[in-house]
Amino acid sequence: MIIESIKIENFRGIEYLEIPTLDEHINLFVGVNGSGKTSVLDSFSLVMSWLLARIRNPKSSGTLISESDIKNNSKGGCSISIKVRNSGEWILYRSKSYAKSKVDNGKTELRDMMEYINEIHHCVTQGGNIPIIMYYPVNRAINNAPAHLKRGGKEPEIWDTYENALKGNTEFRSFFEWYRKQEDNENEHIRDNRSYQDKKLSAIREAIKRFFPDFSDLRVRRNPQRYVIQKDSEIIEFNQLSQGEKCYLALVCDLARRFAMANPNSDYPLQGEGIVFIDEVDLHLHPKWQMEIIDKLRTIFPNCQFFLSSHSPHVLSDLTPRQIFILDNGNLNHTSFNPYGKLVNEVLANYFSISMARNLKVKEQINKAYKALKENDSTTFQEIFEELGKQLGKLDPDMVNLKLESVRKKNDEKKNKSGEPSSLTKLKRKTSSNKWEDIHTEQNRSIYEDCLFQCMDDQNYLCGYTEIKLDDNYHIDHFIKRDIDPRQTFDWQNMIAAVHDSKFGADFKDKTVNKNDYNKRLKKYNCILNPVTENMENRFIFSTNGVIEPADRNDREATETIRVFNLQEDSLNSRRKQAMENTRKLLEQMDKEAVIGYLQGEEFPSAIAYEISKSQ
Repeated sequence: MIIESIKIENFRGIEYLEIPTLDEHINLFVGVNGSGKTSVLDSFSLVMSWLLARIRNPKSSGTLISESDIKNNSKGGCSISIKVRNSGEWILYRSKSYAKSKVDNGKTELRDMMEYINEIHHCVTQGGNIPIIMYYPVNRAINNAPAHLKRGGKEPEIWDTYENALKGNTEFRSFFEWYRKQEDNENEHIRDNRSYQDKKLSAIREAIKRFFPDFSDLRVRRNPQRYVIQKDSEIIEFNQLSQGEKCYLALVCDLARRFAMANPNSDYPLQGEGIVFIDEVDLHLHPKWQMEIIDKLRTIFPNCQFFLSSHSPHVLSDLTPRQIFILDNGNLNHTSFNPYGKLVNEVLANYFSISMARNLKVKEQINKAYKALKENDSTTFQEIFEELGKQLGKLDPDMVNLKLESVRKKNDEKKNKSGEPSSLTKLKRKTSSNKWEDIHTEQNRSIYEDCLFQCMDDQNYLCGYTEIKLDDNYHIDHFIKRDIDPRQTFDWQNMIAAVHDSKFGADFKDKTVNKNDYNKRLKKYNCILNPVTENMENRFIFSTNGVIEPADRNDREATETIRVFNLQEDSLNSRRKQAMENTRKLLEQMDKEAVIGYLQGEEFPSAIAYEISKSQ
C-alpha cells in the first residue's frame, strides 16, 4: 500500500495544497509552529480512519471532517483527496452545513477504497498479510509502565493490528499484556524445545536491537512484577529510562508488535507493508538521535511508507529535496537545496530561513570581512580574517568560504615567473656591471625591493626552494651562485625569494654546491632542478609522515635537488605532514575543486597537490 498523492482544500489553515508525487519511503513536512504540519498529517489520518472502520464493518464510518475544521471565510466546502497506488482515489468532503463522503458529481468517492478492502479480506482468507496503519501524534508522551497486568483474555487476531491505530496512544499496558502472554507461550514451548523462539517476540527483539544497539533482552519479571531491559551490561527497569528512550522504545515496540500481528505467517514480519504517520518525529530526542532516526526507521521497516513532521535541521540532513515539503502558513514552498549530509547551519538557512549559526558579534565580523573584500580593502580583510581564525579555527565553514572568496578575488596564481620589473630592465640598460652591490646603493635600493616583492608575489609568498612561508627572514637568492657564474647576477630567471636558514633551502644549497656542479655552456647545474622555473610535476612523491622522495628512484636530478636543499630536514617534514593532514580533513568536507582553491597560497603546495591527486 503506497499513497501516491494528496490534495487538501479549505482544511483548517490550508486553503489549497497539492502534492502530486509523494515518496514511497519517507515524506517529511517541515516548518515553524503553526505552519500546517500537523494539519497535513491529520488530513491523512481522517481518510485512513474510514479505511480502518470499514475493514471491520463495511457499513461503519470513520471520523468526519468537523465543521470547525473548515477554513474560515472559505467559499466552498472542505475536501481531502488521496490517491493510493492501484486503488484509485479516496475523497472526504464536508460542506459548511453537513458532512458527506461524496462530491458534487454524486459518485461515491470511497468506492475505490471498498474495492481495496475486499482485496485485503480475500488476502487474509488465503493466509496472507495486511498492511499496518498507524498515527503517532505529538501528544504521545509515555507514562511509566503499569504496575499490574491482566492475565488471560482472548487470543489476538490479525484485525487487532488496527486497534487504536489512529489514536496514537503509545502507553505500554496493552503492549506488555500482549508481550507477557507471548512470553508465557514461548516459555511453555521452551520446556519441550529449548531452541524454540516465538516469531512475534523475535520481531520485537530484533527491532529493539537495531534501533537501540545497546539494548537487549526486554522481559517481564515476576514477584514483584516489573519490566526490565538490558542496557549495555546493566539490567534496568523501564521506568528508569529517559523520556526520549521510553518514547521511542514504546513506538518501536508498538510498530514491531503490529507488524508481527499483521504478518502472522511471515518469517520476516518487520518487512511487512504499512503506512505510519509521526508528528514531530524528533520529539524528546538528543540531536545525535535526531540525525539517526530517519535512517533507522527506513532500515528496520523497509517496506513502510512514513509521513513525518519536524522542525529539527538534524532530521533533514538524511534526506533529499524530493522527500521534504516546506510548509509556510498552510502553503507549500520549494527549494532546490539538497540537505543530504549538509551542515546543520546550511539546513537552517535553506529550510527554516534562520541565519543564526553564529552569535551576533562573530556574524558581524564575518560580514565586515566580506565587505572588506568587496571594497578591495585587503588590509582590513586580513586583520579580521586572522582574528576570526583564532576564534573559529582554520577549518570552520565560514572561514573556508572567506578564504575561497579571497582567493577568487585576488586571483594571484601564477604558473610561470612574470616579466622582470621595469626598474631592473632600466638598470641593465645603463650598466653592464655584474656587481650585486650596485643594486644595494641608496640610489638603486628601490630596484632591489621591486625585484624582491615581485619574486614574492610570483611565488605566492612562499620560499622558492622549501615552499614554506616567507615570514620574516627572507631575501633574493641567486639559484646559480654569483661566484659560480657572475654573468647571471642580474638575470631575472636566476632570482628567487628564499628564506634565510642554515638548515635547509638557499643557505644549505650555497654550502653544498660548487663549480664542478655547474655547466657553464648551458648555464645550469648538472643535476639540480630550479623549483621555480622548471617543471616539477610528477618528479616527487610524499609519504604520510611528510617526507619528500623522488617519484623515480633513478631520477638523479630529483634526488640531488632533495639533497642540495636538504628538503628532508625534520622540521620541514613535520610541517609538510601537517599540511597534508589538513588537506585530508578538507577533502572530507569539500569537493576537490574547492579544496584546491581554498589551499591556494598555503605552505607546501606540491605536497598538497599530491594529496589531492590521491583522492581521485
